[in-house]
Amino acid sequence: MLSSYSMEFFHLDPTSEDQGAQDKDYSKIVWVQLDETSVKPDEPADKLAQRFNEFGDFNIYKDSQTSFFMEFYFIEADAVASQTIEELIAVFLKPEVAQKIGIKNVVQYKDAIKFKAHNRLE
Repeated sequence: MLSSYSMEFFHLDPTSEDQGAQDKDYSKIVWVQLDETSVKPDEPADKLAQRFNEFGDFNIYKDSQTSFFMEFYFIEADAVASQTIEELIAVFLKPEVAQKIGIKNVVQYKDAIKFKAHNRLE
């Protein structure tokens, strides 16, 4: 689910020592990269979010034209039995799910591709 009223920030280096000063819980955030052929140019985040509604409640934040962050607040037990981020990623990467949604890659926030200057939203 997408909250249009949400304003968020993401530290550029979640492994830095300065993390203690922040209240952000990065353990419930995944970075999703879609296949370029499955995304329409300038497709808004709310349209992308509709592909993932069956997996739980989350906010989505576009990172580039083909990637975004998903911050989960609730993971649906019918879709992910253990309701953990690790199993959610495994479910997203199953060939039938990845193909249906158009997923190219999914990783935890700490493993997201960072500092890729081109293809970022300005």
